[in-house]
Amino acid sequence: MSHINMGLALRTAVESDMSQLTVMLEDAIALLAMNNIDQWQNGTITSEMLLKGIIKDQAFIWEDRDTHGVAAFCVLDTYDEPYENLAEGEWTVEGPYFAIHRVMVSNLFRRKKVSTQMFLDIKKIAIVNNIASLRIDTHPDNFMMQKSLARNGFKRTGLLYMPSGSPRYTYEFDLSEF
Repeated sequence: MSHINMGLALRTAVESDMSQLTVMLEDAIALLAMNNIDQWQNGTITSEMLLKGIIKDQAFIWEDRDTHGVAAFCVLDTYDEPYENLAEGEWTVEGPYFAIHRVMVSNLFRRKKVSTQMFLDIKKIAIVNNIASLRIDTHPDNFMMQKSLARNGFKRTGLLYMPSGSPRYTYEFDLSEF
């Protein structure tokens, strides 16, 4: 699958991407720590988790068309157990959904609206697959992601707690509005 826009090509992630993804993950963890956000800290997200998404064919890459460097990454899953019982609020759309996880943008592509292209492409993938909504969660202190979600039409729906007890705001995009 390929879609080129903003100089980026979308494709399914493969195991040979892992060296670039490991660096991106380390950079993302450091960025969150630098901003005093405890999301993804202390081994809660690992390279092995990224590889698991690749092996399950749920991982996607946005690659720079010219350099073939990985600009962004995410995992799309069709089920997420913590999403079944929100501590506060509720999902507003019934039907199948994609849970968006492990969203990362390379240091080399930050502040270039790569997430806008990413979310646009995810919406298109979802429509083709008869998905009713997109769901995502983020840490209450992760203002960078919250701004990106708002900019891309996601609405905050509630709150959940991770198995570790850490809170996450939940967001949803109703694909009937796309």
